[in-house]
Amino acid sequence: MADNLSNNAEQIGGQGVTIKCDEAPFGRRKYNKGRQRLQTWVLGGIERDMRENQPRRMFLEPVANRNSETLCEIIQRRVLPGTIIITDMWRAYSNLDRNGAHFRHLTVNHSVNFVDPNTEANTQI
Repeated sequence: MADNLSNNAEQIGGQGVTIKCDEAPFGRRKYNKGRQRLQTWVLGGIERDMRENQPRRMFLEPVANRNSETLCEIIQRRVLPGTIIITDMWRAYSNLDRNGAHFRHLTVNHSVNFVDPNTEANTQI
């Protein structure tokens, strides 16, 4: 499944479709128990709303670097123009709706709340 998600070049989102994007580490030990594994960061995106008679689409892609250039390049490649993208306020996402990108970018400041009271944006699945 993981190979299919990262190797599948299908784009998600589209005009007026909202997706949630976030990055997370995979492969680390829990509570420092068990053998040590290399940690891999993965960027994922999932459509928030189901379309009629269609499953939600999503992508997962390993990232070597969590900087703005890397994350924005993946999102521009994997997300269709006109999509509303919700992320947390990680600074690497700050350029998503700049430089000719055709997205609307909403953010959630998790240090204040998990759901933005003005836009109702959240990164909960």
